[in-house]
Amino acid sequence: MSNLSEREEFRRRLGNIIKLFGQREELIRSQYNAAREAGTVPDSDAPADLLERPTRRFLIDGFLRELGWDPDDPARLSEEARSTAASGDRLYFDYLGIVPQTMFPVLLVEAKAFDTAPARRPRGAELDASGMVDLLVSAIGALKQGTEALPVTAEWAQWLKDLRTYVTSLNEHARSTLRRVVITAGRWIIAFQEPLAAFTDAGTVSREHIHCFTSLDNILLRCDELFDLLARDRLVNTLPLTLDLGQALQMIEPSSISAFYRGVVVVTTTSGARRKPYPTRSVYPAVIVLSGAQVFGIVDYESPPEEPPVATAFSAFLSALEARRAKLEERIAARFGLPRLEPSPIEAFPGFAPMRLRPHAVRTLVSAVTGSTAEILRSDLGEPTRHLVVPTGERTDGVPEYLVVTGRSSFYKAISPQGPECPFHFWKGARGIDASRSGPHLLRGSKSFTEDGEPRHCAHDDLRDLRQRRCHMAVLETHMCCRVCVFYSNCWESDGNRLPCPGITVP
Repeated sequence: MSNLSEREEFRRRLGNIIKLFGQREELIRSQYNAAREAGTVPDSDAPADLLERPTRRFLIDGFLRELGWDPDDPARLSEEARSTAASGDRLYFDYLGIVPQTMFPVLLVEAKAFDTAPARRPRGAELDASGMVDLLVSAIGALKQGTEALPVTAEWAQWLKDLRTYVTSLNEHARSTLRRVVITAGRWIIAFQEPLAAFTDAGTVSREHIHCFTSLDNILLRCDELFDLLARDRLVNTLPLTLDLGQALQMIEPSSISAFYRGVVVVTTTSGARRKPYPTRSVYPAVIVLSGAQVFGIVDYESPPEEPPVATAFSAFLSALEARRAKLEERIAARFGLPRLEPSPIEAFPGFAPMRLRPHAVRTLVSAVTGSTAEILRSDLGEPTRHLVVPTGERTDGVPEYLVVTGRSSFYKAISPQGPECPFHFWKGARGIDASRSGPHLLRGSKSFTEDGEPRHCAHDDLRDLRQRRCHMAVLETHMCCRVCVFYSNCWESDGNRLPCPGITVP
């Protein structure tokens, strides 16, 4: 869709939302009046004004949805998100638009009831957009200077204080990603384009960074400006991590590609009868490309090979996966006009952007005290500095899918391990040296797809404890032998001597 047609569609949909809300508003108000006249509820419980809840449900939710912030999608917008003020008071944000990869906030929206008046001076008349901007510049400036009496109505003085508290309650990382703060009653919208500059930084607030839409007609008239300010794809990188070939041809210019890597998308679902379910691991071949600063996985989603539950069928599975990978690479090369694809080694891959860095990004970051257990463990053990396995952001039957870069290999798991035979593929071998604290691992599942006694299995609990915070494959393979893993050298390059495997050195 072109930029012009996208804006026209936004204008049309916005108009429909406003029209439909007008019909609902009339119905809701008549219900309020009927309840009051019938005496079915006390006057104090029958509101004269349209409350916040129907305003949000029938108007504000619709506005946000058309701007790309779908309230029904928690990966985009979190309702009633919680934070904590410096005083220790619990805070609730009506809406918090987030970056799905990291869960950091981008958009903060405070909702008010439909009949709530826009910003004005005490006992003053309603203002036009320009006058409202001037008033807010003055009021926020006084607020930051610590002036008790602000040049706005009492409720607006409190709301501005609340917005400032909301912004300052975010931790340092969350503030760095916050792009917009909005307060709205649906029939008017006030958007702060630079919320940190407005509410926390010293100095005068720039009037160019405050945008006031004073009525529904004004919102519709200036909907292009509203779209430019708040549309999700103008504030967040909404490009998907994984694409099919058709999508890739539309989104990626061949000249922008700097490197190719092989990879796979992996998802583990449940099959079979309710009384006898079993795991099914589908593996989709992928080609991972670097296009500018963006990483994409181009995936063949048709007829994925399934990793077999029987170890003896693993070789045939790898052959099927290799055949589909080869066909995918041929198609990509032909469609992008390239003679062939030359996959780069894993060592050259810069890493995926880390996902979900802090699930509670709105909370204040407090460093561990020097010498504490947390500080010692973090400095001694660390975590992978490059992310080679990442959730795609998509789910199958509620189960997350993962994209794994494999460099020049077709799969992350080899047929057989490097080096001589190892007794620790068996529980009894690990148990014999007291390196197994539980029974044999006999069932495959979403977190482990090997079983005791297989050449790709590890039963050595000490080793699995050692690799817990360094293993890239932990989300998919808790019991996989390190020596069959494509990341083996990457993980153990500096301290391979700690491996209990017999007669093996890290290449």
